[in-house]
Amino acid sequence: MALGTAFAVICLDSIANIPEKELVIKSLQNAGKEIIEITFDQMNHFAGNVLEVKNTADDTLIVMSKAAFDSLTAEQKISLKKYGKLVYADITTIETNGGGSARCMMAEVHLSFLGH
Repeated sequence: MALGTAFAVICLDSIANIPEKELVIKSLQNAGKEIIEITFDQMNHFAGNVLEVKNTADDTLIVMSKAAFDSLTAEQKISLKKYGKLVYADITTIETNGGGSARCMMAEVHLSFLGH
């Protein structure tokens, strides 16, 4: 699962308990998130491991691996593009041997540099 400012990428099929699944959907909707549903196969290709970031020009980027990008449907890509430019890189070695993907590599470090 990945949460952006206004979206959530989630494999709803991974929530077997129906009341829990409905609660998650309702919570995301109440939070104003567009739900972008992914499949188990897409989840296994790290499509739920995306990260919304801002660059130094204040552009919003949706960062992911090439495996994640390639697994997304055209419709899912269109949905994500509403929230930022899609940026991806081939990080097969890290995904295969490291157990993580783009979001894990970036560690979601939020730093503010004074004077820069």
